Amino acid sequence: SRMNTQLITRSQDADFRVISGCFQLTEKVHMCRAKVSSRSCSYHNNLEDKKKDPTLTDSIMDIEDLVTFGAQQRVCPYYLARELRSTADIVFMPYNYILDGKTRQMFGVDLNNTIVILDEAHNVERMCEESSSFDLTSTDVAACIGNVTRCIEYVSRMREGMPADGALIPSNDEPAEDDEKDYIALKHILMNVETELDKLDVPPDGVTKRGDFIFDFFEACGITPVAKGAILEMCDKALSVLTTQAAFMGKGFALQKFSDAVKIVFGNATEDVLGMKQPSMSDVSHFYKVHIAVDKKAPKAKAGLWTSNGGPRQGRVLSYWCFSPGRAMSELVRNGIHSLIMTSGTLSPLDSFSSEMHVQFDVQLQNPHVIDSGQIFVGVLATGPAGKCLRSSYDRRSVPEYKTDLGNALVNIARVVPNGLLVFFPSYPVMSECIEHWKENYNIWERINKL
Repeated sequence: SRMNTQLITRSQDADFRVISGCFQLTEKVHMCRAKVSSRSCSYHNNLEDKKKDPTLTDSIMDIEDLVTFGAQQRVCPYYLARELRSTADIVFMPYNYILDGKTRQMFGVDLNNTIVILDEAHNVERMCEESSSFDLTSTDVAACIGNVTRCIEYVSRMREGMPADGALIPSNDEPAEDDEKDYIALKHILMNVETELDKLDVPPDGVTKRGDFIFDFFEACGITPVAKGAILEMCDKALSVLTTQAAFMGKGFALQKFSDAVKIVFGNATEDVLGMKQPSMSDVSHFYKVHIAVDKKAPKAKAGLWTSNGGPRQGRVLSYWCFSPGRAMSELVRNGIHSLIMTSGTLSPLDSFSSEMHVQFDVQLQNPHVIDSGQIFVGVLATGPAGKCLRSSYDRRSVPEYKTDLGNALVNIARVVPNGLLVFFPSYPVMSECIEHWKENYNIWERINKL
């Protein structure tokens, strides 16, 4: 059997012009599904003929190899990766494919009876919390209302026999009889969200409430555990329209954010796939917080969009924040995985890590550090050889004097430290900017490399 493969996303199918031209991953997913179901994607139609090619079956390909092969053979690298995954012993994928239930469903990741290995697991806590949190702004909600209004207008045009404005996906399907009713119902719910969000009394610094406040807020909007399935179906149906019509390109991102928010609060509608269940009130009140604040990044009010009773409204941000990585990790375990292995050099103390993850690790291995405490020196250089402040803040890191003195400091350090240096920068752009400056000024780069 094949030893390994790597799962790639539709966004890496860069040769497919229409889909790769989409603005968001969500659009790529919905458009891809539409083209595959209508058999109008030549790349997917070539899959059966190409998936047994010896180049694929007799070698191990990484992401770049699959994309190159797909471009040369005019076959979809995303679906090639899915085909290879079915026979692979080992599959490499990013954290969010494993930890985020929404992403697992989107890409059909089945974890039943698998051995999940999370390397560099000290990053898992943050990813788990982020996958169970969301921020929804007044601007997002208004955009959602606009999105659904477009869907209503689209259905109306189709019913009147008028052509759709530049369909990207050919289809002979007429809108279902209930489509317009569903879109109107969804728009009503979204307008309730806008109204309820506007009603909240928000001081200048914002207000924080217990996590279970989100249930009261959503219930006032008509979003309940009973209604969530229908709401998610309506969102998915609207997103399919928004991503297959050229006139709506780039319009579905806000609606996807709203759909994701409903999934996070109530769990996903497909519990048998994700193992996600509605969190209990006690869990939510203990591990979540709701924060409502003024949206300082909101654009200025536009006529007819941000007006209420004749006056402009102030944008809001509704945040639902998870403070327990155990929420996402518990969902992962409920997917029927055989074993969970987490490795890292910085997980100690293991007892507190296990408690935060809500997972009992029956086997634990903790080794002493290979570096003795006497071998470590920790210090701070406040200034360089010329006395310039070595502070790499955003407003200082591009100053020529800073880059020059930083380079000269490294030259002096390299003179006394044997066998080379390992230097970390805040980001790759900062590193590139410094190296470019050192190459052009005072032979700093040349002096560093000679030592």
